[in-house]
Amino acid sequence: MPFCAILDPAGASLEDLRGPAADLPGVEPIYWTEGPVGLVHQRASRRTRIDQPFLGDGRLCCALFEGRLDRRDDLARQLSEAGCLRAERPRPVEIVIAAFERWVEEFPRHLEGEWRALLWDRKDERLLGAAGDGEPLYEVREEGRVAVATHTEALATLSAGTPPVALPAGGLLVASRAGTEIRSV
Repeated sequence: MPFCAILDPAGASLEDLRGPAADLPGVEPIYWTEGPVGLVHQRASRRTRIDQPFLGDGRLCCALFEGRLDRRDDLARQLSEAGCLRAERPRPVEIVIAAFERWVEEFPRHLEGEWRALLWDRKDERLLGAAGDGEPLYEVREEGRVAVATHTEALATLSAGTPPVALPAGGLLVASRAGTEIRSV
């Protein structure tokens, strides 16, 4: 399920997301904004269950997830035992949120499989993006804001010719009002 996020210190709006949403494959965009961040998720069909952006409890406000988690049951059990996961049959996005709550910036190290995720951390007001094996996330930084997406086409409307850059394998994008950096995990 394709998605895109924008972090703009001046504030993100639904209008900021309409261009990227039109360039994501799918049939119906689902928008979410809060302060400096805006997220859009494109449903594959009208019959696709809408559970993203997923609003979590605790530190994490909102998450987007695409892909497959390997060893999902083992990870869910470990997170449940640590008190981070409360759902009896958690969806992958809930496991990603619980992993973030447990390990914060180290969460990608504990996820296996082909996946991509964006997390908006409400407490620290930062956007985190990471990917497992398979397809990367792409980013564009321009004029103090950063945009991250699963598809490069979604970033074309947000940049004035700046080409999207793939996040490196094992990298964690951390973006806040103070700036954006790629950290190794």
